[in-house]
Amino acid sequence: MKMKEFLYFAQKSIYFVIGFLIFVYILDMLIGFSVRKINVGEYGVLNKIDDGAINADILISGSSRALKAINPQIITQETGMSCFNIASDGSDLGVQFPKLKWYLNKNRKPRILIQDVSQFGGEISTTIYEPYKYVFYLSDDSLYYGLKQIDQRIWIHKYLFPSNLLYYNFDFYTRLFSELHQTLLNQDKYINGYLPDNSRWAGNFELFKKERTKGINCYISQENVNYLYELKEYCENQRIILILIVLPNYYRLKEITHNAEEISMFYAKLENIPYVYYLNYVNIELASLEDNFYNFTHLNADGASKFSTKLAADLIAILK
Repeated sequence: MKMKEFLYFAQKSIYFVIGFLIFVYILDMLIGFSVRKINVGEYGVLNKIDDGAINADILISGSSRALKAINPQIITQETGMSCFNIASDGSDLGVQFPKLKWYLNKNRKPRILIQDVSQFGGEISTTIYEPYKYVFYLSDDSLYYGLKQIDQRIWIHKYLFPSNLLYYNFDFYTRLFSELHQTLLNQDKYINGYLPDNSRWAGNFELFKKERTKGINCYISQENVNYLYELKEYCENQRIILILIVLPNYYRLKEITHNAEEISMFYAKLENIPYVYYLNYVNIELASLEDNFYNFTHLNADGASKFSTKLAADLIAILK
């Protein structure tokens, strides 16, 4: 290849790369702009956090169990205090704690933080569930560095925008277009961050038990313990009342669960610290009725209404 042809080829290649990067940048900006226009669903919740538009007196943090079980509307009706639920699917304290810090960077601190903790203890996941959800908010250092402790690669999506298009999968685009459509129609399934689930009971405990011949062994990892102590200290410094709650599970799970009392005793020890309370709802009456659940560990909307009313009464007692 002659030098002139080589230079022509190199020039065309450079133009192509620059044009591609400009296209990717514009597309990424367009996607980000679209996400920030959503005011319903989970992206609606995340946008409200980032916009500082919540400022609740009572804040709920946790996994999908809290997301489906605690109705802030009922809490507000019973206590007279504003309430919001920022719990999310597939998350543990590794994600929930950075998310809380992000919330407090943008919003007025709550008087009470209700933190969902598991009866079974558990470990901190080494992956972030649906990580694409947080790409648009990584400018917040608390969220960014907290998520980076779990996945070091998150920095790529903060600083190298072309990589984001590889991050967005079918689930992302499905949620994006669904929530954009719901925004246009002003239809929101969420109620102050709470996602009611009207599904009916579909469990078969005998089959569930048969598949788990060794039962369910409760265990809490040291990393999980560290996060809990850090959360406790953080709330103490912020003068936020921390209420650790174990949500109801279908009562027959007790038949195959081992060492649950040890986990409960650990949570109870934290209650000896100022600003910390522990509420265990494993043996609550509603846990004995299948009609209150849609699976073994998640309340449906009917069960959530009953539970939220009970929780509100206990909050009033604590405040008194």
